[in-house]
Amino acid sequence: METDALSLQYCLRYLILAIHLIYCGMVSAQTEHYVKQYPWARDGDAAWGTDVDEEHYYFCTGTYCYEEDVECTKVAKTDLEGKLIWYKRFVRKPQFGSSKLCHSESSIFVCIDYFYNSPRGDPYVILAPAVCKLNKEGDSNWVKIYYPPQDSLWSITEDAVDIKYYNNSLFLLSYRIQWNLPSNRASYHLTKLDTNGEIIWKRDLNTHHYPVTYAPWLFWFKVNERGESQICGTVDSLSIYKIPVQIIYDDDGNEIMNKKLLSSELGRIGTKTYFHVYGTFTINKKSMWVADIEHPAGEDKFLVYSFDSSLLLRWKIIVPAHAEIIDYPYAFGWKNGDMVCLYISYEKEYIKEDRVDGFGLFRVDDQGNIKWKRRYYSYPYDRLRRTQFIMDHISETRDNGILVGGSYYFINAWREKEDDAVLIKLDSMGCPFPDCTEADTVNILTPIITSLENHEIIENPFKWNYSLNDDELVIKFDQDVVKPNLMLSLMDLRGEVIYQWKVQSWESETFIKLFNFPAGLYYIRLASTKCVKSFGFVKSR
Repeated sequence: METDALSLQYCLRYLILAIHLIYCGMVSAQTEHYVKQYPWARDGDAAWGTDVDEEHYYFCTGTYCYEEDVECTKVAKTDLEGKLIWYKRFVRKPQFGSSKLCHSESSIFVCIDYFYNSPRGDPYVILAPAVCKLNKEGDSNWVKIYYPPQDSLWSITEDAVDIKYYNNSLFLLSYRIQWNLPSNRASYHLTKLDTNGEIIWKRDLNTHHYPVTYAPWLFWFKVNERGESQICGTVDSLSIYKIPVQIIYDDDGNEIMNKKLLSSELGRIGTKTYFHVYGTFTINKKSMWVADIEHPAGEDKFLVYSFDSSLLLRWKIIVPAHAEIIDYPYAFGWKNGDMVCLYISYEKEYIKEDRVDGFGLFRVDDQGNIKWKRRYYSYPYDRLRRTQFIMDHISETRDNGILVGGSYYFINAWREKEDDAVLIKLDSMGCPFPDCTEADTVNILTPIITSLENHEIIENPFKWNYSLNDDELVIKFDQDVVKPNLMLSLMDLRGEVIYQWKVQSWESETFIKLFNFPAGLYYIRLASTKCVKSFGFVKSR
């Protein structure tokens, strides 16, 4: 009897373990990959900032609200599956739009670009950095604006760049330009705030370079060997090759180190390349990384450098870019001691039109070994209108996945566009779906396409539906939503148009019948001459 009871006990134990493993496997399978799109009001959303805690993702967008004719801020919270829990929109006049966010245990902090008119009456848009504090339910506690001082002769504008929460304090990075043509003086400022938005100290990083376009200054935190908190950052020096300068501050804002990286002995000066520090960060207490792109004639190359704690070069590697595109590093993260670099890409035939085709990632370990590199594109698109991803933020998820945030654009020949905020979750190998580990180039829409069931519409912000019986497709539209003079296109997944029909007028129920409808997955787009109104997928057996 004792033996039987013991056997039964072991059986029950293994049964419970098996159920637990099956359940965990199911949860893992559900959360491992997804592509989530958030149409909202289609105001031109872009997931500029993302953050993650144990149970939720947060992201903010800076967007243009057509109804109010102002810039506005949207902040959203999702679960780990990407399911939207809430989003809040904040509109304040004159105007503001968001940049980045961070979170503490009980609050969300968003740094904001606040737009206002020049007090001198100059024809410039003046910006001031601001911080908005929300609770975890999205309710606003306060908004504080930090106006830059105005010069007696020239207007000064200051742009919010990033915000981080560390040791119960906020660190706000801003970028100040004094409009003093022909030489605009630019500098970076780092402000330490308490959690009520009060200034503890502010430092002028005094870079004194004169950029033509926006140039990022990146910063992070580390603890040195004595357990002291330090603030580390990288700026561009005054050089045509933009050699980066490493600056380290203590917790009170005192400068500890100011040192150039990558001097001329690395072969930079006199070559037909340029250097720009798009990202640096600590992997651990002993090493730091810099990524760069080299533009020799014919082929682009990524250059990745690793430095020790004394800022001496450990190693340098070259990561080849895809031959058909032009890339540059844009955002960085790290995964268990490895660096993951996010870049955006262009098709060379469209480079003059500034058309972004997709984005990519590559992963390098601490010894400089390239683990994988993938480029992500989106189909369908046609010759006049393209659907494109522009991703600009990367975060590490709790289950070792990679969370990428950005925008999904519709672009046509008239340069009109509207975009949605997008969150994409990849696994640790950079795959948006299973069994892509050998693929060098991946269609990011595959998770959407493979999840389709028969007769399912995936994206339908405007009211329409369809039915499919045998070889007949019937598409119906609601009269109060869709207006005349639109073009309906039925395309395959490569963007080849199978059927087009111009809508002239509407009845109470309008329908289109397509006969001899072949089996397969198709893309439906309803568009005017200037913008896409609706799109979706239909699937036929």
